[in-house]
Amino acid sequence: MEMQLSEGLQIRRMTREDLPLLAAWAAEAFPVDKTGMRWTKETMFHHMGDDFRDEHSFVVEDDSGLVGGILAYPCKYDRGDELFLHTIVVREDKRKEGVGKIFLQWFVKYAKAQGKTGIRLDAHIGLPSFAWYEQFGFSPTGWQQQLLEL
Repeated sequence: MEMQLSEGLQIRRMTREDLPLLAAWAAEAFPVDKTGMRWTKETMFHHMGDDFRDEHSFVVEDDSGLVGGILAYPCKYDRGDELFLHTIVVREDKRKEGVGKIFLQWFVKYAKAQGKTGIRLDAHIGLPSFAWYEQFGFSPTGWQQQLLEL
């Protein structure tokens, strides 16, 4: 399954072979000084790999190769069948070019076409992506993660 996203951008289903590169980009996007979390390529790879399902996960490519990815999986909440957007990441040299925006807009249409009632995600309030998601209509649910360190 491959389709045109926009001029020069193609979408295809994500494979497990895409994860190492996407994990490296994602680890770079979560700096410890902003999140308090110490992501490395290896820890992000395991985190993404634990939740990887190819059914609703996609990558975007151009002539230079992999440009970004959306890792998502189905979930059920009080509103019914939803998708949990685990990770969206764009290669650093392609950020600020609108690739993420086009990709997320496509993903929202995809979720609607699949009959989903919503898309959920976790967003760190200290990162610019938190406000970026609000541009697409995402809003806080009121739930906040809590951690007991052992």
